[in-house]
Amino acid sequence: MYWIEGIGRDTEGFFLETVAPQEGRDRQALKRLAEPLEFGRATRGRLTTDCSSWSRETGEVFWKQLGIAQHRPKDEHTVFRFSHDGRHYLVPASVFIAAMMRPIHRIHTFLFKAQGLDSFSTPLPDSEKPAVGLVLSPALIFGCRPQEPKGLLASYSWMHCFPSAQAMWSSVYLAACRGRLDVALPKALLTMTLRSVRASEFHLVTEMLVTKLDAMETPYTFAVNHTTHILMHESCQLDWKKLHRPESTILPRTDQGWRLTDCEWQAIQPLFAGREQTKFALRDILDLILIKLGTGQAWRKLDFGELNFSIVQATYQRLSKRGQWQAIAETLSALRPSIALVI
Repeated sequence: MYWIEGIGRDTEGFFLETVAPQEGRDRQALKRLAEPLEFGRATRGRLTTDCSSWSRETGEVFWKQLGIAQHRPKDEHTVFRFSHDGRHYLVPASVFIAAMMRPIHRIHTFLFKAQGLDSFSTPLPDSEKPAVGLVLSPALIFGCRPQEPKGLLASYSWMHCFPSAQAMWSSVYLAACRGRLDVALPKALLTMTLRSVRASEFHLVTEMLVTKLDAMETPYTFAVNHTTHILMHESCQLDWKKLHRPESTILPRTDQGWRLTDCEWQAIQPLFAGREQTKFALRDILDLILIKLGTGQAWRKLDFGELNFSIVQATYQRLSKRGQWQAIAETLSALRPSIALVI
């Protein structure tokens, strides 16, 4: 585990300047902003907070918790402080940026450059719901397949159409030019879930997921009818956390569905050779496993029909233990065409 002490720049662009307890100073790629902090035993909570009540602090509490104080880190990584229900939270700018500019492992390509927001999207103020037009495909921008996630389109529409939201986006690049990892806070109420580690009187936030926000300002004139209530995860079938650590390498079918075709089912049947005996239709079970792994839905949110949660999950665990699921994945990967995801 390391702490980001600032932003560096060379002829190839920006990079993270980091400090680790044993290794000392190093540099990391910007895409590693996607990685949540991991130290200590974290607890999960859900709350709503007004960004106008947040203040800026030094990173000293994190330095002590991570055991890097002896390296005397540069204080070029902003830490925010806010209170809720008697608890005092500290949020590193890296965690806040990753939560707001998701999925950061893709968006960082646009975030750390001038006019980056306009380089991949344009607002669509006349649409029924907050949306943006994308210059590139969703796969190239967000890393998702196959749909345009409405929650992401809504959040980037908000960034285009509200002054403080647009300033939030631009501030990351401007701060990086000064060697800082920082972000301007938007005028908004945020509803989120977070993970935090207790350290003395503070709760150190290691990961955030913003589910919705309410803008506390008037939009630009061109977007005067834009809603101030933004659902950050509306219609998102993908779990953005799982995109950093995918559960499956299997792609969807060419029509973007996940269930097995007749041809695919015939191809994988020999992998079982009579070993998998069940009174339930094995193909239906495999279809549900593919949907769960492909979309990131929770097990219990699947439409099981005549099946149930325990049967499907237990079958997946059994297939994985035997190595059969890996064989299924390899077979389907050979049958389903790949989709280029290189920016």
